[in-house]
Amino acid sequence: MYSAYSAVKRPALRPVVTDLPGIRSAFCFRVAGETTLAYRELSCRCSKCLARLWNECKNEDAGEWKRVDMTLKAASQVSKTRGLRTTMSMSRVKLAKAAQPGECIAMESADDEEGFRWWLAKAEGPAVQYTGRKKTENGVTFVDGGYYISLRYYERFPPSSPDTFKLSAKVWTENAEGLISRQVAVSDASVRRSARGNASSLASPLPLIVTMDDAERTRLDDLPTL
Repeated sequence: MYSAYSAVKRPALRPVVTDLPGIRSAFCFRVAGETTLAYRELSCRCSKCLARLWNECKNEDAGEWKRVDMTLKAASQVSKTRGLRTTMSMSRVKLAKAAQPGECIAMESADDEEGFRWWLAKAEGPAVQYTGRKKTENGVTFVDGGYYISLRYYERFPPSSPDTFKLSAKVWTENAEGLISRQVAVSDASVRRSARGNASSLASPLPLIVTMDDAERTRLDDLPTL
């Protein structure tokens, strides 16, 4: 459900190109030189723009032109970056293998609708190694020799909340490389249940509802992502 990796297969070696600031808020792009890209907030269809006389455009609503010099590094030059990624993945697996039952952990999120970079969870135990044929279950791809951890997510409560979480009942199995932190500091914010009803079905060393302070949230936000 919250895999650190998407299902899209990417090339093993990819070139590194210049980041374009504000890429999601710009809708008009043009080549302004051999290695220069010009962009502005909105496109324009005035006579000057249609004639490609960009600098003569008087449409102020489209925004001013901004320029960025583009650079390109061949894929063969990014081995250092790939090495750092491998090191990070190995470090995360090591963390997951040491996780204790009932421990609060943080998992990296992918394409979260609310824009959050991580989720809290309660570890059901340490990560274990999978052996067998490659398979995909609940969006997670299992490969022979990989490590996976079982957990119950603390859903954000409500979904847009940055600091309040409610323990879910369903147990998920996730790629251990998605674990970014162990022993996450949280505080009990749950309503105490009576001994009756189904309270025992969610028995846990961690409370049903927890909160997190600004310092711990900032610490998790600053952790590197894969």
